[in-house]
Amino acid sequence: MLLRSTWSRGVTKECRMSDFAIGDTVQVTGPTMTGNVGTVVSIDEKRGKYLVRITDVTQNYFTADELRLFSA
Repeated sequence: MLLRSTWSRGVTKECRMSDFAIGDTVQVTGPTMTGNVGTVVSIDEKRGKYLVRITDVTQNYFTADELRLFSA
């Protein structure tokens, strides 16, 4: 599924829902929770968002352009 999203800076990016998979460790780059590292736990293809668990009690939905693969 190809999605087109416009980020807060007015940049439009085309993303595929295959950019990340469940279990991937990602870092948040978007305006909410920037810099946090978490794990993709679910993919909502209808909304074009990934559910990322940051801690045991903190999780949020992000688009692909708000995430990047994390490497230590």
